[in-house]
Amino acid sequence: MNTMLEIQISVALDIKKEGNWFVAWSPVLDVSSQGRTENEAYENAQEALQLFLETCLAMGTLNQVLKARRLQPSMEADAGFYGSRVIRIPIPMIQASHAEAVAG
Repeated sequence: MNTMLEIQISVALDIKKEGNWFVAWSPVLDVSSQGRTENEAYENAQEALQLFLETCLAMGTLNQVLKARRLQPSMEADAGFYGSRVIRIPIPMIQASHAEAVAG
């Protein structure tokens, strides 16, 4: 039986207008995206961040990436997000059975 778990990662997101585009950038993960409107840039950044984190999980490098950015768990909600928008990225996780984990 597989058990589902969803973890949410919150990151600061800076959005600035550059010419005709809005550029959204997460400085802590160095992931960016753009859009014609501020909202489109936000939504595109959310997708880019989710894909980045899911790829890190799939490749087994998420822990390494987070450590390289000197990130660690915090019990404080939205700690350190002053002056930036906060974006929450859901990361779905499945617990494999013991047999799958041993074989895998």
